[in-house]
Amino acid sequence: MDILNVSDLNVYYGGIHAIKNISFNIKKGEIVSLIGANGAGKTSTLHAISGLVPIKAGEISLNGENITNIEAHKLIKKGMAHVPEGRRIFTQLTVVENLEMGAFTRNDRDEIKADMEKQQNIISSEREKIVKENSVTETQVYKAKNDFKRGSKTKDIKGDVISIKDFYDLYDGESCIVQGEIFSIENMVLKSGKTLKTIRITDGESSLTSKIFLDENEKLDIFEGTFLKLSGKLQLDTYAGNEKTLMINTVNIIEKEVIKKEDTAEEKMVELHAHTKMSEMVGVTDVEDIIKRAKEYGHKAIAITDYSVVHSYPAAFKTAKKFSTDEEKMKAIFGCEMYMIDDEAPMVTNPKDKKIDDEEFVVFDIETTGLNSHTNEIIEIGAVKIKAGRIVDRYSQLINPGISIPYHITEITSITNEQVANQPKIDEVIGKFVEFIGDAVLVAHNAPFDMGFIKRDIKEYLNIDLENSVIDTLQMARDLFPDLKKYGLGDLNKTLGLALEKHHRAVDDSQATANMFIIFLEKYKEKGIEYRFYKYTRKRWVKPIW
Repeated sequence: MDILNVSDLNVYYGGIHAIKNISFNIKKGEIVSLIGANGAGKTSTLHAISGLVPIKAGEISLNGENITNIEAHKLIKKGMAHVPEGRRIFTQLTVVENLEMGAFTRNDRDEIKADMEKQQNIISSEREKIVKENSVTETQVYKAKNDFKRGSKTKDIKGDVISIKDFYDLYDGESCIVQGEIFSIENMVLKSGKTLKTIRITDGESSLTSKIFLDENEKLDIFEGTFLKLSGKLQLDTYAGNEKTLMINTVNIIEKEVIKKEDTAEEKMVELHAHTKMSEMVGVTDVEDIIKRAKEYGHKAIAITDYSVVHSYPAAFKTAKKFSTDEEKMKAIFGCEMYMIDDEAPMVTNPKDKKIDDEEFVVFDIETTGLNSHTNEIIEIGAVKIKAGRIVDRYSQLINPGISIPYHITEITSITNEQVANQPKIDEVIGKFVEFIGDAVLVAHNAPFDMGFIKRDIKEYLNIDLENSVIDTLQMARDLFPDLKKYGLGDLNKTLGLALEKHHRAVDDSQATANMFIIFLEKYKEKGIEYRFYKYTRKRWVKPIW
């Protein structure tokens, strides 16, 4: 029986095809090696099997169970173990404590105990071997071990402090000293009774994650906002995706150095580009504090220019007035940065000089495992064919994506992994869909999304570039109904009085889009358009949100 089976494994890093169609199987009792030059894909293959990198195509089974793209922590519970190269242990813990960390997700305490005893027997056997080969006594071996004493975690740290930015240039295992302010603390109690404390700090330019193991009776009186000096070693944390982490040896709580800035220029400037916390994702400071600081610098005015909002105006006016005197005025200059949206969007790509009534249309919709056409896959295609304003044919097909369907996608579409397990894969389906399309005009709601997936798979599996005309019903709706607030398929069907029973199923959405498209065609005919659609273009200023 095969313990592990890998079939046609494909892994991508962005646009780089790192693993191409690798297949192999491992039987019980076998030891298998992957041999190849640097960059051949050995590590990537192991990472894919271990659930550390996503698999685009192919299948992996463990003891007969499909484990393709199952998360790493779930694979551990199924018996999968990955021992990475290099030093990947917690150097501050004993061998036993490191083993306990490896068994953190297990609940079978008796079996864990048995496994631990097995490993301890192996260690004892190796110790006896060392003693015998090197002619030293058992007592000498233990003495050598116990000569090492862990230093105090709070002793004074001496040495040069490096910036957190420079920390990431260090090698694995290299010692350093950093300092910064705590912005996050997490605690995890281990089965041994120790506490793993995760401390994230920032020096104002960058941030890092640091970790320290504390005994049951050890405490660190720290909290968010505490300023620390830390000494330790850089370690690649395999439990956090090989994140560069500072494993702490010593902690010093220090006073945060407060430096009062001054503007010593003879001629004071005026800040003409200040964002407050009202400017979402741009500013983090209250307008009152900004104006107060400008006043302290001796500035006579300051401009507030938030993005698309004017919410800070009243407070800015009030604060500027507060800091103004008869001798020195403080002026608030009110501005606003506006977004100019060039939402030029083609209603039709590759248009034809052909009468609408003479044209054949294929209205289609797809469901996918996600929104990114570079990393996600199609799980359903639904389509209807229209000629002379009537539906003349239909197409519907579920597709096995070769990867697990995310839970939130199943919630939206009701498509489960069980439903697609025995369905054909996209390489079998895409050719049949192309035959169904023929030379017809393709129609979709928000066509760029659907076409991104379709054109990708046609190119990959058929090696052809799709040249059909494409119509986007989203842009048609915006053109025909410019005053609507929402242009989703469900909203438009409700506006038009059409039924949409199972939204987010390709076969139903394609039918709903087709019904809507037929109405749109009639409206364009009423406008005297009989031959083709022209490019739909809008350029507008977005009004500020009041």
